[in-house]
Amino acid sequence: MQKWKSYKPFYTHVSNMNNSVGNLMMYNLSDYEYKHLANSFKELRKGEDSAIVGEAQRAGLFGNDWTSELKGRTQSRQIDDLLESLRTQPDIPDFEQSLDSMMKLKQWFIESSNAVKGAKGTWKTGAELAKSVGNPLINTARKPIDKAAYAAQKAYRVEDEFFKMAVYMAERERGTTPFEAVQAANRYFFDYNDLPDGMKLVRDLPLGSPFISYTYLAVPSIARTAVEKPEKILGLVAALEAVNYAGMTLNGELQEQGYWDRMDDEKTLLPTWMQGRSLFGGLNNVTVPFVESYKLGLANVLPAGNPLVGQSERSGAWPSFLSAYGAGPEGSNPIAKLTFDLSRNKDWRDMPIWMEEAPTSEKIRKATNYIYQNITPSIPLFPGSYHQQKILEGSANQVRAAKESGEEPNALIEGMVDMANATSEALGGEQFTGLDRRENEILSRDALLGSIGIKLRPVRVEQMEESKGYDVKSRANNLRKWIRSKERQYSENRLSDTKIKKNRAHAERRIREIEEQVNRISEAARM
Repeated sequence: MQKWKSYKPFYTHVSNMNNSVGNLMMYNLSDYEYKHLANSFKELRKGEDSAIVGEAQRAGLFGNDWTSELKGRTQSRQIDDLLESLRTQPDIPDFEQSLDSMMKLKQWFIESSNAVKGAKGTWKTGAELAKSVGNPLINTARKPIDKAAYAAQKAYRVEDEFFKMAVYMAERERGTTPFEAVQAANRYFFDYNDLPDGMKLVRDLPLGSPFISYTYLAVPSIARTAVEKPEKILGLVAALEAVNYAGMTLNGELQEQGYWDRMDDEKTLLPTWMQGRSLFGGLNNVTVPFVESYKLGLANVLPAGNPLVGQSERSGAWPSFLSAYGAGPEGSNPIAKLTFDLSRNKDWRDMPIWMEEAPTSEKIRKATNYIYQNITPSIPLFPGSYHQQKILEGSANQVRAAKESGEEPNALIEGMVDMANATSEALGGEQFTGLDRRENEILSRDALLGSIGIKLRPVRVEQMEESKGYDVKSRANNLRKWIRSKERQYSENRLSDTKIKKNRAHAERRIREIEEQVNRISEAARM
């Protein structure tokens, strides 16, 4: 769980973007002046030379952020940093390089000696010796990866410290004590040590919610702001609504209807992950000005997200009052979520992970790939990650489009796609075509922006009408099958006259409602 929580929030650009923008909105709700952000940046850059930073550190402002939940890994890294600073302290030419080589040689000698000493038999002695000799090579190769991972984790932590420091400095300017200033900062940028044992239990259960600690602390913060400073909440809601209205107007989407009529049509037509509002009422998706037929997804950026209000990112969500726990009955625990998805063959978008008619080998490969993408960092440079595959699909689309238009594709991009296709085929995977399952182009722009947390979602009206219509018509067909089975039971004297009349009335009412939904979807598609 610690590994997964490290990989998903700390090592992904998307999480860093969500965290930064969400903190900026939270700072706006806190009602402190923006000049303190500039002052915070200036003082944090000074580090230990800053008197106010040292005071804040002694007062307990830092070290209680979300990243501190991974205490073992953090403490280990702090020790490594201390040893590294001690090792590189002397300012003697070539001393650092010499000492580094000597310490590595000593480490290899100790590991090799212990391995041989503990081994029994010739074969085990050779295997252990080979392992100990190879370990320094593995550690050397992992060192840049570990440093990059730690840098990402540190960046995630600094994002919180930056805003905490701004609030602390603002409070100190008002004359509050250091302790009171820390308390004020923790109201909007949270102290994760201040979590009841009951919530820790819910967070750590096998079917628990790993990120519920943020929701638990954020919801009261938003509620308190709504009571004490309702204008701040209303201002943020209005700003999002204004951007959406401006986008619809500038893109020519409001020529034949009013704004709220258009919003009603979108509610009828768009999928659940492109609808809804956040806890405080802000839109989860807004129309992008000058980028036609696109929505900008903000559901994971807005403060507190959607724990109590609006649609979930995924279908099959819990009722709103329980959705803080997770998107479905399996909660948001990664192991439980994966197990649940694989058991019903549905991914996070409620699409099949593998085709039922596929051979067992393909099902295993699809399942393995789904598990891999769910537990590893979703960054473009990580092999086989979701965002890397999206970017490769965008590149494949560029190559395909160039060839179809009779032009020569970019040699570098074509070579990269060819290498990716060869690797995928060798591993039993599929070729990159640049098209999604419905033959829509995957654009490099959308893939690259998505990899850093800017979610541009295309609005394809015809396909959305087809999908929504199919779902509704499927319900109608199932209802007709149900009433036919009841009629057959009635003909066999298995149902009474009273019961069949109730069944017929229910079927007629529901079919009438479904027909109205189909007509409403068709009407909305002409928006």
